[in-house]
Amino acid sequence: MTQHSDILITIVGLGPGEAGMLTRDAWEALTGASVIYLRTQRHPAVAGLPAGVPIQICDDIYEDTADLSAVYPLIAARIIAAAQTAGGVVYAVPGDPHTAEASVEMIRMEAFKRGWGVRVLPGVSFVQPVMALLERDVLPNLQLCDALAFLDLHHPPVSPDVPVLLAQVYSRAVASELKLTLMNQYPEEHLVALVHAAGT
Repeated sequence: MTQHSDILITIVGLGPGEAGMLTRDAWEALTGASVIYLRTQRHPAVAGLPAGVPIQICDDIYEDTADLSAVYPLIAARIIAAAQTAGGVVYAVPGDPHTAEASVEMIRMEAFKRGWGVRVLPGVSFVQPVMALLERDVLPNLQLCDALAFLDLHHPPVSPDVPVLLAQVYSRAVASELKLTLMNQYPEEHLVALVHAAGT
């Protein structure tokens, strides 16, 4: 059995687009993995991942979980269990692991409690291509939020006077629930831009 101090979780940012946008460090971690765990296979970089490395996906959690607020804890639990079994794991997420990736923080916290190592390899965030597409600057103000964190709320915790960028709107069900929450803060005629696959 692997000692706790020997367990290492490597978290890789896949960037916002195809595999050509991966950093060199990310590519090396992916090619050296015995298996790659993906938060979702619905990402353009997945088609260009290293050949011959097995892939495990977490999309079934999104599809099978009625309570959307439980998705990230379940993904984090799966990665922790895989790391425990294998003595480590490579976990890849869209964009940058430090930008609107709730599962990453949950994994880091649990690994810290267990005395495990965590190595985070940054990627290009989805924020840059989205803002370029919308022809907007992130400064002076931009509120960046995870849409799933809003779903259980009656009132969204954002200022209506500052632009807000909501990540993880991955299905019609999420968009529908999010709309109901946002309508408690914004008028029905408020302008919204839906951006899909901005990095491709």
